[in-house]
Amino acid sequence: MKKIIIIFILCFNVTVYAHPPQIIKAQAQLKSNQLFDVAVTIRHADTGWDHYVKEWVIIADGERQLAKRIFYHPHVNEQPSTRYSRDVFIPKDAKRVTIHAKCNQGHESRPYILLARKTSDEPEEQEASK
Repeated sequence: MKKIIIIFILCFNVTVYAHPPQIIKAQAQLKSNQLFDVAVTIRHADTGWDHYVKEWVIIADGERQLAKRIFYHPHVNEQPSTRYSRDVFIPKDAKRVTIHAKCNQGHESRPYILLARKTSDEPEEQEASK
């Protein structure tokens, strides 16, 4: 019984202190016909190789992956951290483009809406929801 309680407490502590990444800003700059340079700023309590942001992905309409930016090492002393993905093809028929960040422990950020098209082909920069 004591072993079960200790395991539960250890699991609970990891859950409490493992914070997901937070996308605080993203911008898409049109380069040419449907190609964009995308900048994503993420805040995360990187602690080193045991817990850091692993990647962010750009998704169109909830299913099509348009780009993926992999982080190959922790950014403990670089918070928040901005990274770029160049020449991202965003199709004209994409109605909604979101960004998702994930840490190496599997915690995922809230979706960040990068683009929600109305009638124009130009993306709209969105501010992160709090």
